Amino acid sequence: MPQTDMDELIAAQEMMLDAIFSHAEGTVQRLRPKVMTITTMAASLLPLLWAEGAGAEIMRRVAAPMLGGLLTSAFLTLEVLPVLYTIWRYRQLRRSQLSDSSGRIGASAHADAQAALLRTP
Repeated sequence: MPQTDMDELIAAQEMMLDAIFSHAEGTVQRLRPKVMTITTMAASLLPLLWAEGAGAEIMRRVAAPMLGGLLTSAFLTLEVLPVLYTIWRYRQLRRSQLSDSSGRIGASAHADAQAALLRTP
């Protein structure tokens, strides 16, 4: 039975859902170590922000950007980069599915796409 455009669309949607799920799961797995690291670093920088006395003003100028950079990098690492990678990976898989020269579509293309997702770093 020939594959229809609807079958290809369903396969592409399933492929994207698999990619989104795997990237969300990876984000959850990285959350605990990242939060522990940020909490430790923030706890060590807070005394520098609250210090008074000789040299405290200079230490505030060092500690405040470090704390801001730590929080910003955590947000980018846990939220923005996985979303950008998911979009990039979907486009890459979709492009390879559309340009498949062997004519395989549907379930076999979906299986190839899942195998490709498993090979990603």
